[in-house]
Parts: sequence; structure tokens; C-alpha cells
Amino acid sequence: MKIIEYVGDQEDQLLERIIRTSFDADSAFHLGAGKRDGPPGYDNGELLKRVKQEPKVSLYLLQEEIIIGLIVANYSENQILYFCLAPEYMGQGYGTIAWQLFEKFLPNTWQLETPSYSLRNHHFYEKNGFKKIGEKWYSKDKSYIYQKIFSN
Repeated sequence: MKIIEYVGDQEDQLLERIIRTSFDADSAFHLGAGKRDGPPGYDNGELLKRVKQEPKVSLYLLQEEIIIGLIVANYSENQILYFCLAPEYMGQGYGTIAWQLFEKFLPNTWQLETPSYSLRNHHFYEKNGFKKIGEKWYSKDKSYIYQKIFSN
């Protein structure tokens, strides 16, 4: 696997599909078949458009022979905004490999937020050295904030 920085528009349809299906798979896994949940615009391409217009944000593609996921990072705030893996690659170790490569590519202290119901995400982040450091409420939904402190 390798990580490459996103530079063009040629992969937008694929990235939109990965974002949509990744969030849908996670919510269906935790909330029940047919349940859908994600940030505003995740399911219609608007999220990707917003991310691409943000000057402080970069997209990194996770690539085998094809793109299997993406990581969206905001350097100035040391935040991972989105870490999406195509559902057909979930639960097979690709996410762990991708995170380890990303850390080598961009060693830093990182923070991220994930829904409280996403127990699979919590396990993944904790397994990769993140610690839960807080909570954030959105009307009736709660998210957890995780951080991984960079050490040489």
C-alpha cells in the first residue's frame, strides 16, 4: 500500500463513492441495516467539494493498485477530518497499514472526532495509539474526540 497526495479531479466519482459507502457501512454496522448517517453532504458529493476548497486541508489517497480510501487532514490544526475506507476493504488490516504509513509520511500529533456509536472506530483508533480525550455534543448525538501524541 502507498499513500499519495490528491492533486486532481479525475478520481472524484470514486472518492465520492468511498466517502458515501464508508459512512453508510459504519452506520449500518452499528445502528442496523438500512441506517445511514454521516456529516452534511457526505452522500451527495458536497462534502468532497467543501474539503477540496479548504486551503488548509489535504486529501491523501490510500492505494493498492486502485484507490481504496482516503484521509483528509488539516495540518494547521493537527486534525484528521475524515478517514474513509471502501467497505470491501474494512476489517482486513488495510486501515492499520494505512494509518502507519500516514504517520511515517506526516509524523505529527493528531486529533480526530468519531461518533459515539462507532465502536469499531473506537477500537481501531485505540489499537493505533489514540486516547479518548473528550466528548462533543450535536443536538442529540455525541461524538468522541481522540488524540495521538507523536513521539520519536
